[in-house]
Amino acid sequence: MPTITIPHPPIVSRDLWLAERKKLLAHEKELTQHYDRINAERRRLPMVKLEKSYEFEGPQGKRTLPALFDGRRQLIVYHFMFDPAWEKGCSGCTGFVNAGRSIAAGKMRHDVRGDFACPAGKARSI
Repeated sequence: MPTITIPHPPIVSRDLWLAERKKLLAHEKELTQHYDRINAERRRLPMVKLEKSYEFEGPQGKRTLPALFDGRRQLIVYHFMFDPAWEKGCSGCTGFVNAGRSIAAGKMRHDVRGDFACPAGKARSI
């Protein structure tokens, strides 16, 4: 049976490790700052006015897109993957929904409304 060797970094003194760790930390901070710049750029993207009228069907019946906002400035819609032929919804989506219940209260304080979209329609409940 062949022996499998897994490459490992060298074993060094604590001082050398600390010097290398500080270099890595500087690179990590550069990356974080880069992500921050990209995120700020994304937030400054211009918006597009929607000319089409969208209508959605949910627990309260048919509602327009503006009505989904419930008077709030922002709306977050999560697409819950649940095919009508499935017995259960996507396990990742289910985990997100379960975690989202505790997050929802905090979002309400920030003028944000959250909603879920599901292709299974009214016949299936998420």
